[in-house]
Amino acid sequence: MTSPMFSIAQTRSMPLCNMFVLDEVVSIRGDGRCLFRALARAVGRETLTGTAETQAADRIRRELVDKFEAEREKWKERGRLAPIHMDWRYTSIDAEMEAMKKSTAEGGTLQLMIAAELLNFDIGLYQRCPKRKGSLNTLAEIDVFPCAGQTNRRIHLLYVPTRGGREGHYNLLKKCQKQRSMNDFFKQSSSS
Repeated sequence: MTSPMFSIAQTRSMPLCNMFVLDEVVSIRGDGRCLFRALARAVGRETLTGTAETQAADRIRRELVDKFEAEREKWKERGRLAPIHMDWRYTSIDAEMEAMKKSTAEGGTLQLMIAAELLNFDIGLYQRCPKRKGSLNTLAEIDVFPCAGQTNRRIHLLYVPTRGGREGHYNLLKKCQKQRSMNDFFKQSSSS
């Protein structure tokens, strides 16, 4: 899947980035559907398991691809304005979305943008901060994908980078509470 727009290592210069305390991670099976499985559980289907979870994830994937095809020019324009949203494995946004029709194709940033509108939830993407002795298990908010309308509903996803940050895995976060600003975190780190 596409790596998020920037990694935790790059957040030192992001003054608006916020820190969160992690309360609970819902582990999601990694079979190419992890993003869609996490979204299916987050939109009120947390008790899904096995076949029902797979079917719900695939339904969200199909609806997402249908939304892209219905609004192709809108999403292609967003991709041109911010090419980092496109997965590194594909030569075009069309090729990426064609691949999304396969149940094991991994979703990423572009799919998160579309999912926020499709599901009418803001989607917050988080990554674990490096642990320091005596520190809390904290997260940095690395991206937010807003839905089209006004809402105070939010899905919290934990991004776990793999393969040198080019790929990764999504888990669902529950009870993610805002702690402090990223600047406060790094001020504390540099004075230690």
